[in-house]
Amino acid sequence: MTKRLVVHESGNHLEVPVFTGATSGHTYVQIANSSNVGTVKLGGASNGNVSIFDSSANLRMSLSADVAGNAQINGYDASGTNTFTINSAGIFSGPASCQYLTSTVATGTPPLFVTSTTVVTNLNADKLDGYDATAFEAAGTTSTHAALTAAHGATGAVVGTTNSQTLTNKTIVVANNTITTAASGNLAATELNAALAELQADIDTRATTQKGRIRFLKSLPPATLFATEDIRPGGSSPAESVIVWDFDAASIEYMDFLCVLEHYGGGGLTFSLPWSATSATSGAVRWGVAIRRMTDDAEDVDASKTYDFNEVDDTAASASGELSYATITFTNGTDMDNLADGELAIVRVRRNGSHANDTMSGDAELWLPNARET
Repeated sequence: MTKRLVVHESGNHLEVPVFTGATSGHTYVQIANSSNVGTVKLGGASNGNVSIFDSSANLRMSLSADVAGNAQINGYDASGTNTFTINSAGIFSGPASCQYLTSTVATGTPPLFVTSTTVVTNLNADKLDGYDATAFEAAGTTSTHAALTAAHGATGAVVGTTNSQTLTNKTIVVANNTITTAASGNLAATELNAALAELQADIDTRATTQKGRIRFLKSLPPATLFATEDIRPGGSSPAESVIVWDFDAASIEYMDFLCVLEHYGGGGLTFSLPWSATSATSGAVRWGVAIRRMTDDAEDVDASKTYDFNEVDDTAASASGELSYATITFTNGTDMDNLADGELAIVRVRRNGSHANDTMSGDAELWLPNARET
């Protein structure tokens, strides 16, 4: 049985139907016009509900409560999407916008709980972790120890206030290296200064005494009269296989090497030619070294170059498998073709077997040469 109260006013009417639904005790009250515009509905058996519609019959807000004490307010946009919810526990879900927030909770309870770690743009707070802005050092400025301790309410000195302050039973660690004194484990500031000065002097000495070197990149056999690449077998098991270049006796043979001068400091160069004899155990070999500088945009490898050799006579080792080290020096400048740091060069090594001082019979086996600044 439905009962309806209708009040007419200038063609409009207000209907208040009161009826009982299929569920016993379910009462539904509607206050609306004939087209359900601007409706307010109340109803429910065990639940109480209030629904509010706008002038276009769109649901915009609902309020609900049940006998268990649960209550909820929901807001909707024009499309019917739920935009916010407030439950009986006071928890708000959804975006909120207002001019300002005021919290009156007493000290001891946080006025705001935040889960997200995302940066809040333009957040201007009076304190950071309980500290006022004056407790922090501004970027680009320096403060004295007294100013810093005063800002944080601290007292006393960090270590001391005099230049000769002693660090009693302290260990100073710098880059995982411990500085201390052998006698008592104590280190005075004056001792630290002396240690640092000594360290700096050592660094300066190493920087000034560092010598350059010639790095041999690869062998370049010339088109003719080249020494033959060979293997000198060792006596171990398995046997070693040493690459050597065989220079014949009674003739002049060459081997070129592509090299680069590194860390050069302006001194001369000393070449070391390790070599062994294929079979001889006596006699001498006339070794020579020459340098062709490959200057930037100047030296044309297609053009002929007259190599200027520095030579030395070196005596064969007492056993054919043993090494002898021939040493040949160059002074800086024209003697080494004015080779500069970082430049490539062709280093030509020869055995002058036709020279009267070359008296060793058989091949001379050149191992890998090396050169350093002297």
